[in-house]
Amino acid sequence: MTTEQIQLLLQTKGYIPTIDEDGDLLFKAQGRRLYASVSDTDPDYMRFFLDLLINTGDATKLDVFEAANSAERHFKCVKCMILRHDDEGIRLRVAVECFTSIETLARNIERCIDIICATTWHITRTLQSDD
Repeated sequence: MTTEQIQLLLQTKGYIPTIDEDGDLLFKAQGRRLYASVSDTDPDYMRFFLDLLINTGDATKLDVFEAANSAERHFKCVKCMILRHDDEGIRLRVAVECFTSIETLARNIERCIDIICATTWHITRTLQSDD
């Protein structure tokens, strides 16, 4: 599977993907900036992801871990990881990663995108309810 194949698939589904400076596909879905990337060394592996910046005044690192853990229990194929924790806040990556073919992805691409967006909503709501 190639970046170009996924780009074409996204376009056929109505998205407007562009290739960013890292070679990932960037597109908007449900009001969010999502990315899609493939592996040069494993053509069957791909992922969709987005990064959330969480204000440290709104949540602690433990709060974010607990919200991410809750999301991983609730949603299929989701992986959450803290990329950075500094004065700007906590940067959390939310990803759907899978081994797939372009044919299988064509049937499931909206499902992957929906899972990412629903996971993000779940994490945000979980953090807000801790207030």
